[in-house]
Amino acid sequence: MPEKLYVGIDQTINSKFFITFFDPVRFELVNFLSSYEWLNIGEIAEHFPQDRSVISRHLDQMYQQNILIKEKRSKFIYYQLNCEYITKMFENTSSELRKLMDTCTSNE
Repeated sequence: MPEKLYVGIDQTINSKFFITFFDPVRFELVNFLSSYEWLNIGEIAEHFPQDRSVISRHLDQMYQQNILIKEKRSKFIYYQLNCEYITKMFENTSSELRKLMDTCTSNE
């Protein structure tokens, strides 16, 4: 068996980020939030059929993966997409996949 030339994809790509990002409801939230700057939970939840508490849990999971930035203003928490981080994650993943595919094709 040839020597392993590349670290496994599971060690170079943050799968939790992508699982969180591409969950159907969360992906809808990303799409919605991409049109706004800062919104609070009430402003977000009124545009979705899910209960406010469900939306809140989704937002929390997105925040945990740095997909969102949150800021407390008086008694409300406001959310905004972390566009720079999201872009960086996709770019890094694309780069790592390219390395993996280059390794794969050079072994043929």
